[in-house]
Amino acid sequence: MFNKQCYFDIGATPLATEVAAAMAPFWQEQFGNPESIHTAGQEARVVVEQARSQVASLIKAKPTEIIFTSGATESDNLALKGVAWQQLSLIKQCLAVRDGKNELLISPIEHPAVREAAESLRNFGFQVIYLQVDNQGHLDLQDLQNKISPRTLLVSVIAASNQFGVIQDLEAIGRICTQAQVLFHTDASVYFGLEKLDVQKMHLDLATLSSPKIYGPKGIAALYKRENLKLMPLFHGGGQENGCRSGTHNVPAIVGFAAAATRAYKLAAANAQHYRKLSRHFINLIKDIPAVQINGDQADRLPNNLHLSVLGVEGESLVLALNEFGICASSGSACSSRKLQADPALKALHLVPEAVHGSLRFFWHEWTTLADVEYLADKLHLIIERLRAVSACKIS
Repeated sequence: MFNKQCYFDIGATPLATEVAAAMAPFWQEQFGNPESIHTAGQEARVVVEQARSQVASLIKAKPTEIIFTSGATESDNLALKGVAWQQLSLIKQCLAVRDGKNELLISPIEHPAVREAAESLRNFGFQVIYLQVDNQGHLDLQDLQNKISPRTLLVSVIAASNQFGVIQDLEAIGRICTQAQVLFHTDASVYFGLEKLDVQKMHLDLATLSSPKIYGPKGIAALYKRENLKLMPLFHGGGQENGCRSGTHNVPAIVGFAAAATRAYKLAAANAQHYRKLSRHFINLIKDIPAVQINGDQADRLPNNLHLSVLGVEGESLVLALNEFGICASSGSACSSRKLQADPALKALHLVPEAVHGSLRFFWHEWTTLADVEYLADKLHLIIERLRAVSACKIS
């Protein structure tokens, strides 16, 4: 059993107590299927629609614009593939995509769920064009304007990097997309609940929202889809979620997601202040370690994220060594941490290869204390010294 105080990852958070309480009745007592027309089913439907309204209100959307999914990966795939396949269906007799919009513009710092979904669409005749970011992690808006063309179907830019936490100017990106009459999607998985997401102000057509990052249940997420935008569904069956996502509703998880989202918005300001205090303290504690750099813009970023590079040491070695002290951290996206190749998002920051391979990512949580980051800093000093002593790469 690991010590929760030493958990500095974001792959999943435990259920908040009040979220678990909100879900409890729907496991064994109120277990009706929302698609059923009997009383138990209709009571469940009311609960699902209440949760839908809760989530929608937080992002200034309409309840009918919220599609519940099994996770952020599904939401990302539904956004990109749903739009692309719908475009294909508009082309008579499925002729080559050359007769319609066939370009997808994505940032190079996307989560693999977006990047790989986009790449898979090359098999259907779509072109994937990568946008540029600067060495602080911000999207190059001029590059976006230069690359958007009449053939651009959709732009997808992550709201805040799941790696190094830098926040994008969604409103500016959205204005560019709107002027060009191009669809705009953002993966807001690590952004939602920490920062305010306003789909109207940000000109969003599609947005991915996640539950496990905000002390909600796993296996549930949502996709915001602007009204009247048509998507080709990934799943066919019962036609749930207005025909966009077939499958029996996971009522307890949906209720939990809505409760977690509402809770996160209430606590966002206080949590941000807490996280920034932790980051300042931690950075001060490690500033004397040679050849350690903090990556990404340090001002315009998620308050609970800290991403650094330790030159002369492999990130995987750091993670394993920290684990010996009961410390959970990551050298890349938790979804792909078993893949040993360097994350393209880190390469996009124009880091030297040594900095990419020596990357280390921490996320603070609501329970994280100053004493916890002091323990982390102490062990990090020890581990870096130990690993550098046996490393073939010498630090000048």
